[in-house]
Amino acid sequence: MIYKLTAFILIFFGLSLNFKGLAQDRYITGIALSDSTNKPINLASVRNMRTQDVTRTNKSGTFLVMARPGDNLRITCNGCDDATITVDSTHDDFTVRVKQYVFQGDGTTLNEVRVTAKSEAEIKYEIEKALKEPLAKKNMSTDQMLGMATSPISLLYELFSKEAKTKRKLAVYQQQDRKHKLAEFKYNEQVVNQITKLEGEDLKEFMRLFPIDDDFVLQSSEYDIIQVIKANFSKYKARLGQK
Repeated sequence: MIYKLTAFILIFFGLSLNFKGLAQDRYITGIALSDSTNKPINLASVRNMRTQDVTRTNKSGTFLVMARPGDNLRITCNGCDDATITVDSTHDDFTVRVKQYVFQGDGTTLNEVRVTAKSEAEIKYEIEKALKEPLAKKNMSTDQMLGMATSPISLLYELFSKEAKTKRKLAVYQQQDRKHKLAEFKYNEQVVNQITKLEGEDLKEFMRLFPIDDDFVLQSSEYDIIQVIKANFSKYKARLGQK
């Protein structure tokens, strides 16, 4: 009887500690600032190293992530050194100062870090524009060619001219290339590395085995893209016999 009572007390005490630990999880808010300019850092990734959950900072540098005291949060962004902070038991907001590389006036960097000249607004505008434009096709129906033709001669040109066919093929290639370059702003090796921790040839192999369609990337939110990457990573690990 004494042994049963002791076991019950130990189990109850263990569950109490477990529930107490769970209760410590809370939303952490913080702001990422450049250490040199004191300006907010937009679109920096914030990863909870324990849960592997990832979020991003907004235009004001603010982020929101679920964490508990003792968790390490890693902040990464293009052109910055990684920064890591440890969550404490206070409920104060975090201010993280991230070291940014110094850029020269001609757009190059002192550390050979390549930075795009496009702003977030410009990228968003170009993505919306690309999604709205008509789909370029190598082969067109007679009705489509009739719609493009302004005269019988131009119709014959569209139907039989090798030059017209070449132009259509070029239009398809240019459209696909433009969409792919825009999609790379949202889905690239850095994003995949932050979620999977794969590097080098393993990273390239993963992205080759589990490609994501450019149109899906352009039309989807960051959350949806992350979920697809996580699902693909689970398949990748299963393929390797990992859990």
